[in-house]
Amino acid sequence: MDKKNKNVPLIRFKGFEEEWEEIRLGDFGDFKSNGVDKTVKEKELPINLLNYMDVYNQRHISVENCNELMQVTATDRQIKENNVVDGDVFFTPSSETPEDIGHVSVIEETLPNTCYSYHLMRYRPKENVFYKIFPKYSFASDYMRKQLVFEAQGVQRFVLSKDSFENLVAKKPSISEQQKIGSFFKELDDLIGAKEEELQKLRQLKSALLDAMFPNGDSENTTGVNRGGGQMLNNIITNYPQLAVRSHSANTPRLRFRGFTAPWEKKKLSTECNFSKGRGYSKSDIQSSGIPLLLYGTMYTDYKTAINGKATLLCPLWPNRICSPWP
Repeated sequence: MDKKNKNVPLIRFKGFEEEWEEIRLGDFGDFKSNGVDKTVKEKELPINLLNYMDVYNQRHISVENCNELMQVTATDRQIKENNVVDGDVFFTPSSETPEDIGHVSVIEETLPNTCYSYHLMRYRPKENVFYKIFPKYSFASDYMRKQLVFEAQGVQRFVLSKDSFENLVAKKPSISEQQKIGSFFKELDDLIGAKEEELQKLRQLKSALLDAMFPNGDSENTTGVNRGGGQMLNNIITNYPQLAVRSHSANTPRLRFRGFTAPWEKKKLSTECNFSKGRGYSKSDIQSSGIPLLLYGTMYTDYKTAINGKATLLCPLWPNRICSPWP
């Protein structure tokens, strides 16, 4: 928002100049929890259940895939009171930390035979308050996130009460501006989704190639790319003509670069390199200058197949402590 006017955004689409309206969410819609439990009981009806993690991960749920949700049972009353319809907004009302509370997801079409879990909070706005997908982005803005974090109550697990949700203050422009904003961010989401799908395919390809381009000690070599059958092999060869399918054995990979046919040597690592254990350091040893220190967490939390030498933490040069210099 513009610092000079707290109800006018810093960047907006051309043609819109009026101030945004501040509203209390409870005055413009109904919040409801007490959803359906994750159980299957006799004499109840089978339903699809929208879960906490579906909302947390912002899983796109539609008429086409709602049958893939968790399958549980519910009473007639629950099915009527806890249904999921076009425009419903769902929040995650609990979390282990305040910063991770209040994730939001918007339903874009009425889902048949579907209810929501008791771990969720449903917000059903009144008609003509929001453009359907606008809350998905507006309620995830920094302005709303600060309120959600501030209102979170708890010690080991933090929760937001129904009253807290009702008292949340949102800023909303006209429906036409909401539509512009919502459509713009949805296009970005679609682009991100396409890139993530492409990235996932590349990861699968890499995993298959790691299996096929390294001997696995099994002459059958039935892992990875081989489980995909001839079609996967044909696709790889088509896209990577520098590779060729070879007769494989325990010491010969299934896929190799052209020109290489000799079997691989099998040796113990101890005959080819030296192993040594690191030295322990405490937090007090970490200083703003010194030599780079490779930490366990550097590899575990930010794993890379090669370390580029840029250490995030530095170790001082103490007289009686030996650190190998960074190559």
